[in-house]
This record gives sequence, C-alpha cells and structure tokens, in this order.
Amino acid sequence: MDLLIEKGDKRTYLSRYKVITTSFEESSPSVKRNNTQIQYRNGNVDFGGWNEAKTIDYVGYYRADDLEDEEYLRERIYALLSDPEGYYITQLKNDNDNSFERPGETSGDYFDKQVNRPSHKRFYVYASSLEYELVGSYGGHVLYKISATFTTMKLPYGESVPHDLDINNGIIPYAGTVSCSQLEQGFIVEFTAKASGSNLKISLNGTDFVAPGNVVSGDVLKMSGYEYLRNGVSIAKATNKAYFKLLPGVANKISSSIAGTIRILGYQDLYA
Repeated sequence: MDLLIEKGDKRTYLSRYKVITTSFEESSPSVKRNNTQIQYRNGNVDFGGWNEAKTIDYVGYYRADDLEDEEYLRERIYALLSDPEGYYITQLKNDNDNSFERPGETSGDYFDKQVNRPSHKRFYVYASSLEYELVGSYGGHVLYKISATFTTMKLPYGESVPHDLDINNGIIPYAGTVSCSQLEQGFIVEFTAKASGSNLKISLNGTDFVAPGNVVSGDVLKMSGYEYLRNGVSIAKATNKAYFKLLPGVANKISSSIAGTIRILGYQDLYA
C-alpha cells in the first residue's frame, strides 16, 4: 500500500520517502447529539444529532541507509504530515497486500515491488498524533515504524474528487452512503434556460427552489444554498432560498418547470 498526500496542486506519495504503508484503518464518523433534561419530566428532550469527525489510524515503515539518512527522511515526513492547515490523504491499495507465499518462493525487495491503485475516496485531515520508533535493521538498512492518527477537518466523511456533472436523464447518479447537503459540501446547481417562461421551479428529492419572475432562453441560474444568481446577479431576495440534499440509496430525481439543461458543479459522493 501507499499513501497519497495532496496540498493544493502538489501531490506527494509517502513511498517517495521510502515509506511502505501497512495499515490504514478508518473509524465510523463520531456522533454528537443535542439533548437536555427538563425538571419533572422523564427522560430527555432530543434536538437532533450530527456527525463530528472521522479518524484514520495509519501505520507504515520506512528504511534508511544509515542514521543520517534516517534523520533526513524523518524531517521531511514530519514536515509533510504536520501541516496544521490540513491536506487530503488517499489510500492506495495493492491487490497483493493480503497474499501469502512460501519462504524463498520469490526474490527481490518487497519495497520495490509495489503496484498500487487509489481508493475511490479521500479524506481532508490533519495529523492529530504522529510517532515513530526504531524497529531494527535488515539487509544493511535501518527500519523505522511510523504511526499516525489523522482526524477529519471539515466533512467527517470520505470524499470523491469533485467534478462538474451534466444531468442528461433527470437523475443524479449519487453513489455516496450519507446525505450530501449543499450547506455542508457546497455543490452548485446550474440551470441554463432553453425556453422562456416565468416562475421557475427546480425540484430535487421533494425540495422545490422557486424563482419568481420571467426567465428567457439563455439565462443561467446558479443555486448554492447560500447564493442565488441569475446571469451573475444576485436574486436571493426574490427566491424562497431553498437548498438541496443528495440522498443515498434512492434515485435523486431533479427537474425544472421550464425547459433547460442542469449541471451540478463541484459534485462529490460522500462516504461514511
């Protein structure tokens, strides 16, 4: 296995610093509830709950030619993983990670034989703990173990890489396992009118966005849940300020009352 670190446009694989990933264990998102006890009333009054954070326990090993080389590698690994501004991590899996062989069945250095494929999700995290320890030596190399706990910084979920999605059949092919809200994830619904009309209504999963007034062919409306634009000009005061959610396990049907095309900008699948 390997671990990909992404900071803006910069991509770094931990294997670049001679690290081989042996364990990548993610927790479920932690749950927080808001409830209170009222005097003389049995039980609590519950006001709902939400997911707070997800953690990933990571273990890897890196080899060094000598103590000087180990210090060089450790400084760069620490600098990469200790960034307080956060970064994306992606697990790269190896189909042979769980395979077995007889002693002497193959030859060569295991570190140099890794062929990995990226996971379908990544996590925006910081390293809440980072430790290393000397394991021993092998083949003239010094071997160290590095352990880290990563904690999500924004969404407590795994995220697919965002992209813009054209809707052709009225169905948003959402593959996530948890709800994806515009107010949390930030995707934008873009509608381009292909006909003229009035009182535009866009519907998704039982939620209706309504924009009173006239719409002409070629008008472009963008709805983010925070901002509502028509041809780049805010129309928030005239709308019902609705926001949309993508739901797991259902056909996320989207439609408009006026003929036009719909795109989802910054589309992502979210995974618990």
